[in-house]
Amino acid sequence: MGMTLINDSGVQAHLFRMQLEEEKMLGIAVAKTTIKVAPDGRLDYDMDEAIEVFDKPEDSPLGTFPPDSAIRKDKVDLFVMGHARSPQPVQACQVTLAVGDFHRSVQVFGRRAWVPTGRSYRASAPVPFTEMPLTWEYAYGGLASVREGEEVPNMDNQLGRGYILDPSRAEGVELPCLEDPDCLIQRVEDQPRPICFAPLAMGSWLQAENTYRERPDTLETEPLPSMFNFAHPKHRIDALHPGALISLTGATLEPFRFVMPNLNIMAEVTLENRRYEFNGVIDGLYLFPDTRRALIVHRVSFTYSYIREEIRRTRLVFRH
Repeated sequence: MGMTLINDSGVQAHLFRMQLEEEKMLGIAVAKTTIKVAPDGRLDYDMDEAIEVFDKPEDSPLGTFPPDSAIRKDKVDLFVMGHARSPQPVQACQVTLAVGDFHRSVQVFGRRAWVPTGRSYRASAPVPFTEMPLTWEYAYGGLASVREGEEVPNMDNQLGRGYILDPSRAEGVELPCLEDPDCLIQRVEDQPRPICFAPLAMGSWLQAENTYRERPDTLETEPLPSMFNFAHPKHRIDALHPGALISLTGATLEPFRFVMPNLNIMAEVTLENRRYEFNGVIDGLYLFPDTRRALIVHRVSFTYSYIREEIRRTRLVFRH
């Protein structure tokens, strides 16, 4: 008899189960709260287009949603899946995400390419734009041409553009439209770490960064919770607390800001006639400026003994 999920939270939820030992199980309850954000900051639950819990990567035009089956994460992932927007054509702008004291920007350029100038190259003038996708295809990376018919992928971001290993092949190569303001490309030889607010592409070395630790006593490696984080390493925070002011600029024509609501998920676990309570954590925040929505990801992880024929239930509720 498996563990039954009773979802009294009113939002999308799923219970993942994993066997740890012969008579010990791990339960991972994930709930997702989808919220509409009005220009004045009012919040309403979006029950009609609520985003479901994914047990595998889910592709979308604005990026790939990572699976939600993580045991736990090291930090809170912050994502923006949408477009940079300007009311009039511009050659460049910035998209800035602020969550409490955390501030991070991405510099957005119109499309450019390397053009010859003397013995070197310069970036052409950016093509003016009013909107630009905030996806990894527009960030630094992609495939570098090393010889005729042979290309080498950028392991941080194979989807991007601007990756050059042989400067003699730079003419006509497009530069990235998304760059880190602290590390702008100046020369054709520059090879910055790519930046983007969308979830990291599966297989990116950025996702694998600092995910294992070597134990000095055995010289063996052990996985760390950071292996389940899929936001860019610069776009992770320690915690997301109720009352934090969240704002996004450069991605909507009207204000996109709101105060983090007080949403605390709890799992009531019943094993036959024994009852336990486990508090959840928020470990993911998605912003969708194009549709003025936000998604809050809650997670409750717990272990329990597996006894055959015993009735097992997990009830998810919000504790305000």
